[in-house]
Amino acid sequence: MNDELKSAFKPLNIQSKRNQIYKELLMIENIIKENEKIINIESNLITALNSFNENIGESEFLDSIYISIFSIQQELLTLISAYNIMK
Repeated sequence: MNDELKSAFKPLNIQSKRNQIYKELLMIENIIKENEKIINIESNLITALNSFNENIGESEFLDSIYISIFSIQQELLTLISAYNIMK
């Protein structure tokens, strides 16, 4: 992340930061799903972000983020393995 992006994120209030993190993770999840479609593999992406709303507590938000990051990591490993097999 460059300094310009850091300086734009830093002054945001907590809710705006949560929303931005949510949007970024959704974008990553969508990229993964599109790549899975391209190589015709089933998605096992578990997204806890579907239940995201602005009124959840910090602990619930962090749990959702952790679940999503772990699931993204697993799907990326699956995609890399699939791409390596296709070579």
